[in-house]
Amino acid sequence: MSKKEEAAVEAAATAEAVAETPAEVKAAAALVKKAPKSITRTLSDGKDQLQFIGLIRKDGSVDSHIVHRINKPDGKLEKSTRGESKKHATVEDAAKSFEAGVAVAVKQGWQERKAGASAGFRAKPDSFSISNLPKPAGK
Repeated sequence: MSKKEEAAVEAAATAEAVAETPAEVKAAAALVKKAPKSITRTLSDGKDQLQFIGLIRKDGSVDSHIVHRINKPDGKLEKSTRGESKKHATVEDAAKSFEAGVAVAVKQGWQERKAGASAGFRAKPDSFSISNLPKPAGK
């Protein structure tokens, strides 16, 4: 654990000891940053996806694998194929391995998803505005 994480845990423990109401306890618990349980890198070619997935174990080791998701033309999942699997001693080792794999994939034409880019819901464009409201159905 880094010094910042240790300080956050200590601050939360102190806040819990001083907290009197459940709301104060909940606010104190929100200060503690939870350690991630997985690491993921996602690449796309516009239709299909290539995912580097690492599951962090309690002992600090990482079980990683690569998944190729093939999508139908409408964007729904057609087939998912699991590729290479590895066990890494630390999260840092897994991150280095992912970086090397992502570099190879980018050379082959895969594009990495930009941070903060929405992968899910996309709103449809407006079909009318105030200046051209639809007419009532009976008229």
